[in-house]
Amino acid sequence: MFKNNLFTIFHLLVLLFSLNLSASYEAKQAGMSQERLDKIAPTLSKYIAQKEIPGLITAVLRKGRIVHFETQGYADVENKIPLKEDSLFRIYSMTKPVTGVALMILLEEGKIRLDDPVQKFIPEFKKTKVFKGMDDSGMLTESLARPITIRDLATHTSGLSYAINRPNPVSNLYREKRIFPYYYPSQEGDLEGAKSYQDICSFAESVASLPLRHQPGLQWTYSIGMDILGCVIERASGKTFDVFLKERLFEPLKMKDTAFYIPEDKKSRHTNLYINAPLVKMMVSPRWPV
Repeated sequence: MFKNNLFTIFHLLVLLFSLNLSASYEAKQAGMSQERLDKIAPTLSKYIAQKEIPGLITAVLRKGRIVHFETQGYADVENKIPLKEDSLFRIYSMTKPVTGVALMILLEEGKIRLDDPVQKFIPEFKKTKVFKGMDDSGMLTESLARPITIRDLATHTSGLSYAINRPNPVSNLYREKRIFPYYYPSQEGDLEGAKSYQDICSFAESVASLPLRHQPGLQWTYSIGMDILGCVIERASGKTFDVFLKERLFEPLKMKDTAFYIPEDKKSRHTNLYINAPLVKMMVSPRWPV
């Protein structure tokens, strides 16, 4: 399971389902105008024609009914492989709400409190320092004014940073130390050579050795706090993060195609990754694990 790289905390993969009943009948039953729904595809198709996006899947639900579901464009532009109803996508930051739900499950069960110190689950954070400034000798640090809390991690107020943040002494140090989101694929550009960790808690322990950008709770800084929450969830639940999500979220919700990694029998459904600069392939489909 674990190799390198939790911004993909994950790299979750989502299956969109097919529409079997008549769209017009469903729209009428749900009180929707089929004529207006029919305008969705041509309105959005221009972005594919202009090569701003490779393809898209659109869905509209109302009153429990699927009143619109349509695919357009390509999963692989170069080879003209069309996007399908069951294509699999990287969901990147949509792993954050998934992690949040996992956190709330443990909160309801009394295994975690939002104001618990992170060091309760990851003792290495007891020794974490805070960036204070620079002088001729290098980086200056100070002690924590208070412990980092679970709430801080969940709200990006922990003081942790991110290698892709605007350059500053701390984010620069993250890049220097090759500290990238735990599940983020190392083959993506600047991430080549990212460190390998045995598991997500080993990653969290390494992060604890770096200084915070600011004191906990002082300000908002986009960070890898959600990755650290993955370790907290592991230690509070007694299960690895991927297993906890599978057993407590994905299986109960019948999300059979959502996971950190894609099995061999599903890899043909994985879409290429493109960026609009203009449309350029950023990652091919796929290198395993992703």
